[in-house]
Amino acid sequence: MEIIIFQSYAQNHRRTRRDLPEMSRVEHAVSLFKEKDNCSQAVLATSANQYGIQEKTALKIAEVFSGGIVRKGNICGALNGALMVIGLHYGKDKDSDSTPRKSVYDVADELLEKFKSQHGTANCRELILFDLTTPENRKLAQEMKVFRNCPKYVGSAVELLEDLL
Repeated sequence: MEIIIFQSYAQNHRRTRRDLPEMSRVEHAVSLFKEKDNCSQAVLATSANQYGIQEKTALKIAEVFSGGIVRKGNICGALNGALMVIGLHYGKDKDSDSTPRKSVYDVADELLEKFKSQHGTANCRELILFDLTTPENRKLAQEMKVFRNCPKYVGSAVELLEDLL
């Protein structure tokens, strides 16, 4: 009986995202990371709607950038997501006007340098102290919880991004 009552209540009192208290971009990104377990997706998806990109599309675009790009341990996936947002904000396309504004490269470099200053490195392998290149290592990484600090890197990337945009 309790289950039926709860189901009925839930059906009649569904809360949409609009009904929930406003989350900060950092909170949203960290929440997405915890849900999807993908740092680059979490960072890009958090800003995607602002640039006319649906969250679902952003998740697809950013998926392979986690783990230091295809899990190779290079640039942190959270930074990769933030770099994509910088490209969306400052990047030029063939129809861009010639109005002077910050260089996409200058802003991207500033992001990387600030992240390195905060965390000592921008490379995933050095941040998590683990090699993700083999399926066995990825399974072991999950078991050893090597991604426990990644929410901090996701949050940091979004905070730095907010300061730069």
